Amino acid sequence: MRRFLVLFALLFVAATAEDNRLYRAAQAAFDEQLWDIAEGQFAELLQKSPNFEKADRATLLLGQARLLAGKPAAAVKTLQDAMAQWPDKLPDAYRFWLAEALARGNNFAEAEKHYAEVVDNYPRSSYRPPALYGLAYAQFKQGHFNDASSSLDRLFRLGFRAAPARGKPELQLESELLRGQIDLALGNFAKADAMFELLSKETAGTAIGYRVQLWRGESLARQQKPDEALQHFAVIVEAFAAKAGKPVEPQLAADAWYATGWAHWQRERFAEAGDAYAQALALADRSALKRDALLKLGEAYVRGGKVFEGVARLKEFLKANPADALADEVQLAIGDLLLGRGDFAPAQAEYALLIKNHPTSPLVPKATFNAGWCAWKTKQTAEATKFFQQAVELATDPAMVAEALFKLADAQFSLGQYAEAAGNYQRLIKGHGKLTQLDRVLFQLGESQRRSREPAAATATFTQLARQYPQSDFAPEAQFSVGQIAAAIGQESAAREALGAVISRYPTNAWAREAVLAIGESLYRERKYAEARQHFEELMASGVESNLAHRAFYHRGWCIAQQGQADQTLVEFGDFLKQNATSPLAPDIQFWIGDHHLRQKDYLKAQEQFQFLARDYPASKLADSAQYYAGRAAYLRQDYKTAIEAFQTLLKNFPDSNWRCDARFAQGDALTELGQFEDALVVFDNVTQQFGDCLLACDAAGRKGDCQFTLNKFDEAITSYRRALDCARDAAMRNQALYKLGQCYEKKGALDDAVQSYSRALFEAIAAPEPNEPPERFWAGKAARAAALVKEQQQQWREAITLYQKLGEVCPDLKQLAEDRIRKIRVEHVILF
Repeated sequence: MRRFLVLFALLFVAATAEDNRLYRAAQAAFDEQLWDIAEGQFAELLQKSPNFEKADRATLLLGQARLLAGKPAAAVKTLQDAMAQWPDKLPDAYRFWLAEALARGNNFAEAEKHYAEVVDNYPRSSYRPPALYGLAYAQFKQGHFNDASSSLDRLFRLGFRAAPARGKPELQLESELLRGQIDLALGNFAKADAMFELLSKETAGTAIGYRVQLWRGESLARQQKPDEALQHFAVIVEAFAAKAGKPVEPQLAADAWYATGWAHWQRERFAEAGDAYAQALALADRSALKRDALLKLGEAYVRGGKVFEGVARLKEFLKANPADALADEVQLAIGDLLLGRGDFAPAQAEYALLIKNHPTSPLVPKATFNAGWCAWKTKQTAEATKFFQQAVELATDPAMVAEALFKLADAQFSLGQYAEAAGNYQRLIKGHGKLTQLDRVLFQLGESQRRSREPAAATATFTQLARQYPQSDFAPEAQFSVGQIAAAIGQESAAREALGAVISRYPTNAWAREAVLAIGESLYRERKYAEARQHFEELMASGVESNLAHRAFYHRGWCIAQQGQADQTLVEFGDFLKQNATSPLAPDIQFWIGDHHLRQKDYLKAQEQFQFLARDYPASKLADSAQYYAGRAAYLRQDYKTAIEAFQTLLKNFPDSNWRCDARFAQGDALTELGQFEDALVVFDNVTQQFGDCLLACDAAGRKGDCQFTLNKFDEAITSYRRALDCARDAAMRNQALYKLGQCYEKKGALDDAVQSYSRALFEAIAAPEPNEPPERFWAGKAARAAALVKEQQQQWREAITLYQKLGEVCPDLKQLAEDRIRKIRVEHVILF
C-alpha cells in the first residue's frame, strides 16, 4: 500500500508538471498574440485535465483567445460556462471579458449589463476602468448618448494609471476618442472637432491616431464638407497602401474607403464612389461593412446610370459564391436596388429567389414584405395579401410586424375584404399603439367598418380619430364621415350636426366646404327645398373652386325643380352646358335634362339629350345609362327600329355596362312590336343564355315562350313557360306562366292538361297565398275563368260552377260576372245544386 501511494504521488506530480508545461506553452502563444494556437492549446489542456488547478485561469484565457481570434460567439459560451462552473473565482474578470465578447458580437444591451456589474460590484478591480469605458461604448452603440457621456465622466473622475513617458495611457486616449464620437452623435460638432484635433496631435502616426483621422473625416462629412473629409480619409488609405497593417489594419482601411465612397456620394461623384466601395469590399472583414459596401457599390453603379452593371455585379457575386455567408444579403440588395428604381416585377422575382434559396435566412421576413410591396405596386393585390400575411407571421421585429400588418389590412381593404381589414387594423392599434400613423390606421378602420355596414362602430372610430388627433390631416374627413353615416341611416338631424362640426372646427379646410354642400343635400332629402337652396346659393357665392361651385349649382337646380320651377332649372342647366361643357358635372346635368323630358313624355327631346350625353361624354359613368334611355325614349315614341339601333350601340360601345341585359331584352320587345317574332325569339334566347344571372333572364324565358306561341310552336313554348315558371320571382310571374302554359295545352287540344295548369294558378292563390306579397288577382283570375270555360267546353257543368265560384272569391271585381255565368249554366242545363 505504501508503495502504491508513493507511485500515485509520483504520477500526480508528473501529471501536474505536464499540465503546467502545456499551460505555460499556451500562455506564451497567447502573449505572442497567436490566438488560434493559444486557443487550441488551452482547449487541449482543459479537455485533458478539467480539474487542473489553474483551470479557471486557463478557461479565462481560452475565452479571451477565442474572442481575439474573431470568434465572439464561442468566447461568450466559454465565459458563460466558466461563470457557472466557478461563480466565486475571477468574477470580475469573467464578467468583463464576457461583456467584451458580447460587445464584439454587437449584443450591446447584454454587454452593458455585464460591464455595469463589474463597475458597480467590484470597486477595487483592475477591470473597473476599462469596464467603465466598455459601458460607455455599449451605451453609445445603442444610441444612449447621454448615458454614455455620464459613464465617461465617471471614468475620468476615477482617473487613469500614470501615463508612460511617451504620453497618455491608451485607455485615456480611447476614452477621449469616444467622447468626441458622442459629441459628434449629438451634433456638437465644435466640441467633437476640438477633441479630434487635440487627439490628432497627440497620436500622430499611431494606430489610434489613424482612427482619429477617420472620425475627423466623419465629422466633416456630416457637416456637408465632403472634400475636406476626403483629405483625412486619404491619410489612412495612403498609410495602408504604403505598409499594410503597420499601423493601419485592413479593417480601418476598409472603413476609410467606405467613408471615402460616402463622401464622393455626397458630391454625386458616383464613379469615384463605386471605386471606393469596391476597395472597402475587398478589405472588409465585418459582415455588416461587406454588406453595406456591396450594396453601396451596386447603388453607385445605379446612381451613375449603370443599373445593369450594378445588378450584374451583384449577380456575378452570387453565381461565384452561392453558399457565401452574405449570399442572402446580396440577393436582398439586388431586390432592393430594383425596388428602389421602381422595377417592381423583377424585384419581386429576386425576393422570391431569396425566399426559395435561403428559407432559414433572417432576411426572409424582409424579402417577403418587400415582395408583397412589389405585388401591391403591380396591382397584384391578392398576391400582395399573401406576402404581407406571411411577413406578419415571420417577422420578429415589431416595427416590421406593424408595417406588414398595416399593408395586409390595406390590401384586404383594396380587395373589398372589409371585415378582415377591420380586424387587422384593430390588431395593429392594440399591438402597436405607438405607431406614428395611428390616425391613418383609425381612418382606415372606420372606412372598413362603414363598408362592412357597421355604422355604429364606424361612427365611434371616426369620432375617436377626430377627438384624439384634432390636428391630423384625416380629422376633417373623419368628422365629415360621421355626418355621412348618420345621413345614410336616415338620421338627418344628427348628420347636419356632425357636418356643422366640420365647418366650425376646420373652417378653412376643403372638407368644411364639402360639409356645407352635404348639409344642403340633407335638407333636400327632408324636402326642405328652400333651406337647401339657400345653402347651395351661399356656397356658390363664397368664391369656392369651380368644381364645388358647379356641384352646388347642380343641387340648387334640383331644389328649384322641386319647388315647382322645373322650367327655370331646365333653362339654367341648358345655359350651363353651353358655358361649361367640360365641367365634370356636365354629364349629370345633361342626364337631368334628358330625364326631365322623359318624365314630361317629350320622348323625342329626351332621346336627343340622352344621345348627346352618350356621344359627347363616352367616359362618363352615366354614358351607358344615357345610351339605354335614348333607346327607351325611342321605344316609347314607337320608333322601334331606332330603339333597336340605340340598344345595339350600347352593347357594342359599353361591354361592361350593367344595362346590357336590359338593352338586349328591350331589343326583343321592340322586335315583337315590329312583328319580327323569329328575330325576337333569337334575342330572348340570347338573354337566357348570355345573361343567366340577370333578373330579366326569367322574363326572357317567358317572352321567348310568347314568341313561340305566336309562331304556333306550342311544344317549344311549353318548354319556355316551364322554365319561366321554375325561375319566377313572385306570384304574378308564376300565375302568368301557368296561364300561358294552359293556353298552349288548349291550342294542342290537351284540355285536361290545360285545366291542370289553369287550376294550379287558381288554387295556389286560394290555398297558399304568399304571406309577404299582396294577393295576385289578375293572372289568377284569367286562369280561373279559362279553366271554367274549358270545363263548359267539356260539358262538365258542376266543375265549371265550382271554378266560377272560386273565381268570385279570388277576384271580387269579377264576382258579378262569375255569378252571371253560374246562373246561366243552372238555367240552361237544369243544375239545381
